[in-house]
Amino acid sequence: KLCPDFTNLVEGTVPSYLDREKMGVCIVPNHQMLVKTSKAEADAYIPFFAKCVRVLVECGAFPFLLVHEQRNDGPLAEKIQQASGVDIPIVCESDPLKIKGILGACHATVGSRFHGLVSALSQGTPTLGTGWSHKYQMLFEDYGVADGLLAVTASEADITTALRDLLEPSKHAAYTIRLQERSLLLKEKSRQMWQDVASVLDV
Repeated sequence: KLCPDFTNLVEGTVPSYLDREKMGVCIVPNHQMLVKTSKAEADAYIPFFAKCVRVLVECGAFPFLLVHEQRNDGPLAEKIQQASGVDIPIVCESDPLKIKGILGACHATVGSRFHGLVSALSQGTPTLGTGWSHKYQMLFEDYGVADGLLAVTASEADITTALRDLLEPSKHAAYTIRLQERSLLLKEKSRQMWQDVASVLDV
């Protein structure tokens, strides 16, 4: 049987330090994109997110970087910030519940950490993603937003258009509703999966 990622059932906690007026769009980097992709994709990764930062700033969207794993993603976030030429906040958070809370509270997300994308999509947060495995494509298809996956080698024009569409009020609202509807269905599938597991284990 195929079931969705069961972490969609986990509730997040919004940390007190999150300033929603100054931290609008969460950018979640993943160092695996430098290791598990082609050279062309790895070389394009930091410039891709640097471009995202600049477009989001131009749109007045208040982007910030969220670091899941300090050892590798921390230096990567700093490189993205430097490449963008914009001094945006870098948030380092090790508590997975607070990470999920942040992703659920922000206006939108752009990222490439799989569970970060699950956390955003499952909470109805409009999201653009990029990834190194087929599981990213399957995730976005599960949530009915397959067009939300963007290649890091995309042109600047395509990146700009995708981000502006993500933020455009009517499209943002429709995207949120679509995700919320899909999330309800996928959460029910996760609950059924646990019932099936309990039944097989006879517990």
